[in-house]
Amino acid sequence: MNLELFIAKRYAAAFRKRRNIINVISLISVIAIAGATMALVVMLSVFNGMEGLVISMLNTFDTSLKIEPVEGKHFPTDSTTIARLENLPGVVQVVEVIEENALAEYNGRQHIVRVKGVSSNYQTFSSIDSLTMDGKFLLEEGDLNYAVMGSGVWYLLGVNIRDFLTQLTLIAPRRMSGNTMNVNSFNHEYIIPGGVFSIQQELDEKYIFVPLRFAQSLFEYDSLRSFYEVWTLTDADAAKIKPQVMSIMGADFRVLDRYEQQKTIYKVMKSEKWAGFLILTFIILISAFNTISSIAMLIMDKQKDMYILNAMGNPVSRTRRIFLWQGLLQSAMGAAIGIVIGLIICLLQNIFGFIPLDAENGSFAVNYYPVIVQWTDIVLVFLTIMLIGLITACIPVLGIKRQGGVTE
Repeated sequence: MNLELFIAKRYAAAFRKRRNIINVISLISVIAIAGATMALVVMLSVFNGMEGLVISMLNTFDTSLKIEPVEGKHFPTDSTTIARLENLPGVVQVVEVIEENALAEYNGRQHIVRVKGVSSNYQTFSSIDSLTMDGKFLLEEGDLNYAVMGSGVWYLLGVNIRDFLTQLTLIAPRRMSGNTMNVNSFNHEYIIPGGVFSIQQELDEKYIFVPLRFAQSLFEYDSLRSFYEVWTLTDADAAKIKPQVMSIMGADFRVLDRYEQQKTIYKVMKSEKWAGFLILTFIILISAFNTISSIAMLIMDKQKDMYILNAMGNPVSRTRRIFLWQGLLQSAMGAAIGIVIGLIICLLQNIFGFIPLDAENGSFAVNYYPVIVQWTDIVLVFLTIMLIGLITACIPVLGIKRQGGVTE
């Protein structure tokens, strides 16, 4: 066995046998590192859980691939192109979409919304109805048109979806109205509020789903479309289908995958996670300064041992490694204890959900904080703790030079 490591382990074993001030400080150092490590593991796992929850909701809202024009806001629809896309392996359907801004009005309240008109086949494979928190996801029934709105729109407008006599008014400028602004410059369409969905705050405060035929009339689009949504099989690889779709559509169109459709939201979630990681890492760094004190005091306490090692011809570099190993062992013990406790907390949260998201009214998609443990995070946490331990241990260790007769 490595002599320096062996001696360091003997010093570390003294935690259990002796109760002097040095061992007490060393124990405090281990506990502090363990507590901060536990918090880091739990925090990263909660962020993973929240990210997974949001992504699963966005995957319900966003299709596998989205086709939009490179220039302009709309393009003429082509049934032949749609048929070619639907014949691609792994593609189950292509949904035609009209999406534009409009002014929504209900009982005197107004709010700017994003109206998304979808073709009748949208609900065939969409699971967005699972995110409906009130009413039902129904867009058309015979000649009747229904609107399904985000929870934010529903709240801001004060919509009562059980009041079938009060309809929602959507107002949009006419395409050929020119620069003259008067009452005839706007289209007014009325639609029955049918349901409320909840996905993500930014989307909830903006989107209203309507039938494609309603959007065509409101925006005077007729044969024009804003984009196509390409729906694929669950096990299909969208990355392999994307080049085929691009070859069919040509250079005038861009094809976006799920990440590209919501790039900002994904970046924000990643940024929040790593910002939290850096903050807790800084706290761990502060906690690790106890290691400096414990090792410095240990060096003073082990002067006699250092005399003996020097007499045996032990160079100062080997003496330094003894106490360096001591610092690393303290960090490793703290990291291991913290990781184990953190994993136990995450396991209990997944099983029992004892930390609720909203204990009062349960207005969230889930009732408790979702937790997902990623082993890459655990490895990153352990390596981070060991790096901090190495840095903090080096500070007192590098001061060992000719102490107690120890020579270079």
